[in-house]
Amino acid sequence: MKKVLCMLIMTIAIGIMGGGTRTYADEIKDNSEIEEQYFEILAYDAENNRSLAVLSTHNANAEVAGNGVRLRNNPNTNSKILELMYSGELVWIDWSKYGKGGLEWFYVQRLKTGTYGWVNKEYIAQWD
Repeated sequence: MKKVLCMLIMTIAIGIMGGGTRTYADEIKDNSEIEEQYFEILAYDAENNRSLAVLSTHNANAEVAGNGVRLRNNPNTNSKILELMYSGELVWIDWSKYGKGGLEWFYVQRLKTGTYGWVNKEYIAQWD
């Protein structure tokens, strides 16, 4: 039921925002493992009748605990900053990479933009 409801909401949102008739569901052949998606419309161009959206198949398992938190390319403070994150933003911690950057860093996906990168674990509030 969740899958159907999520796909229906996405279809309606895309249609309302001018996205046309093709939905994310058209790309999925077997969605039996997908339980929930995070879907956010980032921008809408009324003149050209189109929208920009981000979709993630990961569930958030943590949130950002601070403002201006740096999402980095590599697990060190000299690494390129990919994006800045802000308090309360949802992230998904990729536990399969934990420890590869040392025990002080998490490899995360920022659900707002879909960007993956490293963040110091001091700035992430995990949910259990």
